[in-house]
Amino acid sequence: MATTATFKAGWLVGGWVLLALAMVGLALPVIPQVPFAIAAAYCFSKGSPKLHRWMLNHKTMGPPIRDWEQHRVLRPKLKAISTVALVVGAGLSVYFLREQAMWLRILTPAVMLACIGFVLMQKSRP
Repeated sequence: MATTATFKAGWLVGGWVLLALAMVGLALPVIPQVPFAIAAAYCFSKGSPKLHRWMLNHKTMGPPIRDWEQHRVLRPKLKAISTVALVVGAGLSVYFLREQAMWLRILTPAVMLACIGFVLMQKSRP
């Protein structure tokens, strides 16, 4: 039977992986940073309150995370940036995966389009 410490460790590992993906999103504009940062903050809220507080107070990541946690809101600028990044990412995936398996060429942009739908359906103001 898994212990509480095991679950906590799992949340921490998930948080660090997602935070790493968010950092990659800072360097690569086709990968949106904020969804990964929000997911990392959620994991840290379960595994490490100290890291969760650090993310909430972070200069760059803090405001969108607080908006999401407190009001389930994505600001219009964030929606626009995420949508553009996902559209560019979907286009690049179609181009770079053109010689890969058909399921991969369809699945990758389909997931990105689903993410665009999710982003655009969220409230913009509390």
